[in-house]
Parts: sequence; structure tokens; C-alpha cells
Amino acid sequence: MLGDAGRLEQALEMIGRQAGHTRRAGLGPWTQLGNQAQRLQVLALMGRHEQVLAEAGDLRARMADLPGRAGDEEAVEPWNVRETLLGAGYASTVALGRWQQALDLNAEVTASTRQRGAGVHELTRTRFNDAGPLIRLGRLAEAGQLLAGCQQVFEDHRDTARLARVLSARADLEAELRHGQAAAEFGRAALRLAYAQPELRGIAISHHNLAGYLRAAGGDRPERRAHRLAAALLFALADMTHELVVTMRTLADEQGEDTASWLPSTVAEVVAAAELTDGVRLGELLAALEPDPRTVEEALAGILQAAAEAPTDDRVGVAVLAACRGDQEAAARLEPFLGEMSRAPEWVALAGVLRRILGGERGTALLDGLDLVSTAIAREVLRRADGGDGEPAA
Repeated sequence: MLGDAGRLEQALEMIGRQAGHTRRAGLGPWTQLGNQAQRLQVLALMGRHEQVLAEAGDLRARMADLPGRAGDEEAVEPWNVRETLLGAGYASTVALGRWQQALDLNAEVTASTRQRGAGVHELTRTRFNDAGPLIRLGRLAEAGQLLAGCQQVFEDHRDTARLARVLSARADLEAELRHGQAAAEFGRAALRLAYAQPELRGIAISHHNLAGYLRAAGGDRPERRAHRLAAALLFALADMTHELVVTMRTLADEQGEDTASWLPSTVAEVVAAAELTDGVRLGELLAALEPDPRTVEEALAGILQAAAEAPTDDRVGVAVLAACRGDQEAAARLEPFLGEMSRAPEWVALAGVLRRILGGERGTALLDGLDLVSTAIAREVLRRADGGDGEPAA
């Protein structure tokens, strides 16, 4: 419940408490492994994908040594733990764009699902996860056939949440085929259904994706901008760092074409424009996620400021990572940029934290006192400086 509500730090804390109770209760190794698999699910939601994949590899090695059947001391089924662990790894490979690895992991989940005799609906839910990687690998005909079959099964079972995901994937497929208007229509339908069965991350991703489809189709600019900002707000308020950074980069890239004063720039304007799409209840969702309107307004202001002042390429992010790894020339090139940041009141705290990271400090205590956007940027730099993926963070 905490994860679905976007309260990821609290979810992680709860799993830690659960693991402690599991040990004290004397429950078996499958149950203890299940706690760790749940933890990886939350870490994936937090964007700590390299960490997830590294720990998943260790846990899979432990899993291989466990008995195939649960003993009396277990509170879980082994297949559930296996599929949860593999699913967390799949989510992180997708986030990192490792498409073939994602297909390989999902093939293992599918085999496990089939082996335990799951019905057609559950098996289809698992097979659907191949659609995104197939599209990204250019295997469009396979993806189209898979999506058509999945849509029929989910319609037959009245599974609204899964149907929303199918429509979103169909929008991706149409976008790859350069069918801009069709992609936008599928994107709107997917967003409407996502709100019908609210799951925060799915809604935010649907907002982000619809903005992209509208851009490709030459759609209404205020509508497109509102959906992009809606995604950024939801990611920021829910502390979904990886997704927020991706959306912030896109916002920065779009700044040159979205500078008109009539585009949405306040929470009320973003909500009004986004809610022109049938079924969208963004205002209600923001209020549930953060009851203080001032905090939401400040988050949006930070997002707009960061997008306006972001570098147009990844040189700063590359330099930060290189400097963290001992490149003195990169550190020297960063100093003028950090000095300029320090002169802006809204960035002075982040500049100080980046300097401390470059000086070798680590740990989440560095994030204390930062606003939502600065926290996202600093956390991403920390993660990658500690051995995360090499994609630039800023």
C-alpha cells in the first residue's frame, strides 16, 4: 500500500521491519528471501536499478540452493518468491534499456507461471511484459501480435488496469510506426483507464508518454506541456528519482519550443489543461499525494526552474561522474558551473551538496534540507557515483 501510494522510503522501512520479524519468528529461508525480493521491488521503484540487478544476482544464487518445496516453517510459496525476484530484475533491465536481458528474465517468469499451472489470464499478464522490449528491439510484427492477443484476454476478463497497459504499449507501437495521431489516441485512452484503477507510477508514466505522442503528432502545445509537467510533479512528490530525472531531461530539451508565456506554469493551469483529457483527475491525485498546496506549487516552480536552467547536453553530468572517479581535469571544469549555481538562491544548496559529493562524502544525510528537484538530482548523482549505471545524471 505504501509503494502504491508513492511513499517509497516508508515502504522500504516497513520491509526492513518485516524482515526482522521474519527472523525472530523463526520462519524459513524462502520467507526470508521473499522479504528481500519485496525490498528489490521498492528499490526498483526508487530508480536504484544497478543495485537491484547486483543484489538480484546474489539472491538468485541463494535461491538455487533452496529446496523446491516449502517446508512447515515457511509462510510463502517458492514460486511466488522466484517470480517476485525475477520480476524486480525485469523492471530494472527495462528501466536501463537492456531489452534482450529483459526478454530473458521474463521468459523465466513465464516458464515458472506455466509450470505451476496458472490460468490464461495470469499467463497473459506475464507474457505481456515482452511487448515493450520487442518494440524497442524493432520486432514490431511480434509485438503487434502479442498485444492483440493480450487485449482480447484482458477485455474478456474485464481487467481495466492491464488493458490500460496494453493500450499504452499499442501507443508505443504506433509511435514506432510513425502513426502519430493513432499513438496520441491510444495514449489518451491508456491514461483514462489508468485513472480508473489508480496506481501512481502507471498514471505518471502515462502522462509522460502522452506528452511525447502529442509532440510527435504536432498536438496542442498547452495540453502536451501540461501532461509533461503532471508527470514530473507526480514523480517528484512520490520520490521516484529515476523517472523524474528522465522527465526533467525531456523538459529541458523541449524548453526551446515551449517558452511561450501562455503555456501552463502554475499548478492550477497544469491541472486545468491536463484534465481536458477525459477521465484525468490530476488535482484530486495531487491533493491525496501532498495535502499542502504550497508544497506542490513549490515543487512545480523548482521543476520549471531546473528545466529552464539545465544544460542542453550531458556534459555536466559526465563531468560530475568523471570527477567522482578521480578525474582532476573534470573537477576543474565543473568549478565555474558550481560557482554560477551558488549565486542563484534556488541552487545554492544543491551546489554545496555536489561539492561535498565531489569531495568524497556519501550517504542520504547529504540530501537533508534540499527541495524536491534538488533531492532528485543529488540522489541520482550519488547513486551513479557509487557505481550505478554510467548514464549522465544531470
